[in-house]
Amino acid sequence: MSQPPPPEVRPEGGPWAPPSPAPPPPAQGWGGQPPSWGGQPPSWQVPPPRKRWVLPVVLGSVALVLVLGGLAVVAIVALFSGGDYVRTVGPQGDLTEVTLAVGDCADVDPFEVTRLDEATVVPCTGRHLLEVAAREPLVGPTGVLQARSPLDGPVLDVSERFCIAQFEAYVDVAYMDSDLDVLTLLPDEGRWAAGEREVICLVVPWWDDDLFGPARGSQR
Repeated sequence: MSQPPPPEVRPEGGPWAPPSPAPPPPAQGWGGQPPSWGGQPPSWQVPPPRKRWVLPVVLGSVALVLVLGGLAVVAIVALFSGGDYVRTVGPQGDLTEVTLAVGDCADVDPFEVTRLDEATVVPCTGRHLLEVAAREPLVGPTGVLQARSPLDGPVLDVSERFCIAQFEAYVDVAYMDSDLDVLTLLPDEGRWAAGEREVICLVVPWWDDDLFGPARGSQR
C-alpha cells in the first residue's frame, strides 16, 4: 500500500501563492543582441514638446518694454523741453551776463553761477565743465521769433533744435551718437521783449562730471 504524499509547507505570514513562472528568455537579434528600437529614443529620453506660446510671449514682452521705454524717453524729452535744460541770460535771468566767446572753456557749473565771464575761462586741454559752441541769432518761424516770452513752448523747441544743430556742426558728430550734451541759453524776459534773439549753445558733460580736451571737432 503506497504512502500518502507529504503535506505542502506554506510560508508563514500572508496568504500562500504558487511560485511565479520563470520569465521567457529575451528575443535574440543579430549577433545575439537584443533588437534595437528602430532609431527612436525611448520615451524617457524624448524632449518635451516645444510650447507654441513661448515666442509670441517673448516678442510681446520685448514690444512692451520698447513701448514703455519709448514713453520714458518721451517723458524725458518733455521734461527737458519744459525749460529744465534751458537757462536765461539778463538782469532778471538765471545768468546775469555771458561774455565768453565761441571756443572758450570754463570750469564752472552754469547751473550754480550767476555769470559766465573771462574770469572763469580755463584752457580747453584741461578739466572744464562747459565749452561755448555757438553764439548766433535764433533762426525760426516768424511766429516763434515774435512770441511774447522766451519760455513759450515753441520758442523752447526751436531754440533747442537750433542748438543741437550748432552742437553737431561744432563737435562734428550726430547729437544722438555723442557722449556730450548741449545747454541752451536764451535772453531773459526783458531782453526778449527788447528784441534780443541771441542764442548761446554750450557743450556740457553728459555722463561724466567734467570734460577733458576740446570738444570742437572731437567727434565725441
